[in-house]
Amino acid sequence: MYKRLILKRVLHSAQSIVTLNKQTLQTVREAYGYTGPARVLHNGIDDAYYAIDRPPLKPNPPQTLRLLFVGRLSKQKNLLTLLKALTITNRKVQLDVLGDGEERGPIEAAIAAYRLTNVTLHGRKDRAQVMEFYKTCDALVMPSLYEAQPLALLEAMAAGIPIIGTNVIGVEDHIRGAGIIVDPTPEGLAEGIEQYYARYTLLQIMIDWGHTIADRFRWRNTLKEYEELYETVVGN
Repeated sequence: MYKRLILKRVLHSAQSIVTLNKQTLQTVREAYGYTGPARVLHNGIDDAYYAIDRPPLKPNPPQTLRLLFVGRLSKQKNLLTLLKALTITNRKVQLDVLGDGEERGPIEAAIAAYRLTNVTLHGRKDRAQVMEFYKTCDALVMPSLYEAQPLALLEAMAAGIPIIGTNVIGVEDHIRGAGIIVDPTPEGLAEGIEQYYARYTLLQIMIDWGHTIADRFRWRNTLKEYEELYETVVGN
């Protein structure tokens, strides 16, 4: 109802539209008939994430893989599928979940039903607390069904964290060559865990490339683009 009655009017009254990726911009054009000025601009990352002091990768992979999820507990994030994946992997995994949302109840029920004693729901954490988890996790996992441009993904790349992510818009296009890409299914995510071990010797190459990609998302770079947009809009 909101999209039908309000969003279209809002879009057409705007002097310019900003989206986080080309696919969303295409939707705005095609679904809402918006033909005005529009730009794809990115989220920015604070320099503090690039300065996170993580220990170097050890010669051998960890016996227990410490996976970290950061984000809203919503259907879009596909946490229930990740929990199912933990029941079929042969690897020892500890999953820390940071965040809260409407899917917390079903997630708690699934944890109990699967008897997953290796999953901890920490709830919402502030930035400093999240950064502490970034320092110690072995990999960030992003099992999403779709994304725009998830900040947790960019933050992890800036911090030099290995990433297991799904082959969906907003994830794959960022971690191509910089992370392990899998299907958003239990089997796919379980395979991603296996690939962490199979491709362990290549993880540092992925980390380095991810850091290079993330470098262009520093706020000092992104702000220049927003300033240019504001100056253009004000000038019109």
